[in-house]
Amino acid sequence: MHEDWQIEARPDGTGLIERRAEPRLRAQWCTGFEDLAVVEGLCWTVAGANEADTITLHAIRFADAPPDQAAFEALMREAVIAIDHWIAQRL
Repeated sequence: MHEDWQIEARPDGTGLIERRAEPRLRAQWCTGFEDLAVVEGLCWTVAGANEADTITLHAIRFADAPPDQAAFEALMREAVIAIDHWIAQRL
């Protein structure tokens, strides 16, 4: 599952995530609530165990046809799991 995702961090603490399998998508992500003021476009937030663990995907753009609502929600959950796993590997 995680091999479908390319994740990177930016120097400002935010990140980019890209799904290479269909439906392909690209989004920005951030953790916590501090960066939410700059969130743009379609977004998805998943609350974590505390404020710092909250992950928000935003500026979500699909390279392929966007999926229906149920598939979109499943993709967002999968993306958050991939980001959480990526973060955990770096601690």
